[in-house]
Amino acid sequence: MLRRIRQPFIIFSLFLLLFISNGWAADTIKVAISHFPPVEMMVNGKVEGVNIDLMNALFKKLDIKPVYKQMPFKRCMLSLKKGDSDIIGSLQFTEERDKFLHYVKPAYSEYNLIFYLRKGEEHRLTKYEDLYGLNLGVLRGYKNFEPFDSDTKIRKDKVNTWKSNYMKLDAGRIDAIIDDGVEGPYRAHLFSMSDKLAMAPYKVNLGRNGFFAISKKSKFIKRIDEIEKTLKGMLESGEIDQIIQKSLEKYK
Repeated sequence: MLRRIRQPFIIFSLFLLLFISNGWAADTIKVAISHFPPVEMMVNGKVEGVNIDLMNALFKKLDIKPVYKQMPFKRCMLSLKKGDSDIIGSLQFTEERDKFLHYVKPAYSEYNLIFYLRKGEEHRLTKYEDLYGLNLGVLRGYKNFEPFDSDTKIRKDKVNTWKSNYMKLDAGRIDAIIDDGVEGPYRAHLFSMSDKLAMAPYKVNLGRNGFFAISKKSKFIKRIDEIEKTLKGMLESGEIDQIIQKSLEKYK
């Protein structure tokens, strides 16, 4: 009797081992993230942010388990290039990156640039030409948009950190700063300046140009059609925008 019970158990155990070793269990995808609050960040040892909420929803539909690996952005690129990581989010297209990454279409995140001035002075910036009369705080080495980046007629005060930018604006040493439409409000809150600053009427909408991108060395390249179909459905149904808005509400 004992032998009869043991034999099915052994067969089941061998089958389970074979099931796991052959990858029939849920796929695990290695996600490269860096520190870009509130898009993606580590809080009390746990990853969170807009991108994390989006990817969790996407991967759940695909029956894929995400494993998040935080590292500096340059290391993210190297990890994806080598195939050590599978995917990254909120990435803008460049020809150089296109050599080792497959950009998942369609783009899912809308990219807006905003300008902060001291509260009560926001009327000074209603159109591009108004920039010529202001001293703008910009982050050194950071690409914003054209023709702004190449426009030598605009006075630009370059700093090394976002905090320096905001502090100089608060102190009256510059007139305005340019920032990302998602990260800017978070930074203003982080630096306790939300009530001191106002967003200018002039904004720059660069459209949807934030992509998920998969390493061309990743096994998930084989599932690219399925991933793109699922992402497109989430975008067309409005689910993507709903997740983004709900996520951002947590960081105001």
